[in-house]
Amino acid sequence: MSNKEKKQSQFKKILVGIKRMSDQSKEEKDRKKKEKLVSGKPKGYAARKIGVLSFWTLFAFMFLVVFATMFSNSSKGSVDIEKLIEDQESIVTSQEAVSFGKSFSRDYFTWTADREGIVDRRERLKPYLAGHIVADAGLSTGSLEQDSIVRDISLRKIDEVNDDIAMITYLVKYELQQKELSEKKVLESKQAEHFFVVPVAFDGQTFGVYELPKFTYVEEETTVGDVSLAGLDRVENAVASRVDDFLYTFFPSFASDPQENLNYLLKSDDVTNGLKGDLAFVDVKSSDVRQKGENGDLFVFAEVAFEDEETGLSYTTDYELSIAENDGRFVVSGIDSLDSKKVRSKEEVSEASKTNNETENTGDASESESNTDNDSNETEETKDDEQ
Repeated sequence: MSNKEKKQSQFKKILVGIKRMSDQSKEEKDRKKKEKLVSGKPKGYAARKIGVLSFWTLFAFMFLVVFATMFSNSSKGSVDIEKLIEDQESIVTSQEAVSFGKSFSRDYFTWTADREGIVDRRERLKPYLAGHIVADAGLSTGSLEQDSIVRDISLRKIDEVNDDIAMITYLVKYELQQKELSEKKVLESKQAEHFFVVPVAFDGQTFGVYELPKFTYVEEETTVGDVSLAGLDRVENAVASRVDDFLYTFFPSFASDPQENLNYLLKSDDVTNGLKGDLAFVDVKSSDVRQKGENGDLFVFAEVAFEDEETGLSYTTDYELSIAENDGRFVVSGIDSLDSKKVRSKEEVSEASKTNNETENTGDASESESNTDNDSNETEETKDDEQ
């Protein structure tokens, strides 16, 4: 469906909704007329008249706005229509499409290495495949000597080609088994895994694999470097010290106290639930206190250690607290509520580090030159004094 057809379809939906509102208004008006015997002008006649006039004025205005938005060639028009109609998730990136591709992957990598097993695999794959694709779907079945059993399938990425087509990549882990034909006993097994790309298409009714699946490689190591704290300033040492003291009050309560006790340290009762004794507080290993503007809220980035007293296992985790001051005491107003953080890649972090080092080196060089000049001036002054 083209963009123009989509817009026309959306426009029709809007008109139907407006017409329905108009019909409901008329039905309500007729019902009220039947409930009362009217003689002359009823009470509130003028008000109702104004209301009717306002409704139709608003209706005409909405119609003109929608009409202009739908058929305008300007980019502003396309933005307006997106505000009027909520964007819907593409069907080929939906959970249904992911489940379809996962089921296909499982059937693709499941077989037994005999005639019956090959025929069974073909029958299982047939409902997934577009008409022109052969039933084996790319696997060479003539030389199969091992059975295959799928152990795990996990989604890795989705590349949307357009609204109706996507390439969905899975990591498929499976086990190849060499069996003794007479006793069906496993003689040898081998673990294998592949990044498997399923080409999925949607024709308005069903999903289908429209071409032979393919293999790829997905870099598993993350490219995320860190999350920088944009727009935040460091606080004075006195403020940071007060906040640190508060953390040693908050986190023990967060770990062990009943919710009603923890609520005394929260700005509102719905800020967070405590751990209710699931873990015991050990220590605040580090904290970084920042502020948004001169008199803005405080944000604390704390590394906190807890212990599972039943197993003896220790855990260290990061918490981001928003802290407000209420009647001279600190309270937690939010957890992970800061919206001005910026994600930086490893490459960006590396470039920023290089820039900082160059700036520091330049500053050190300038300071060294300045010190050298000062020493030279002092030497010349000393010579003048001696003369």
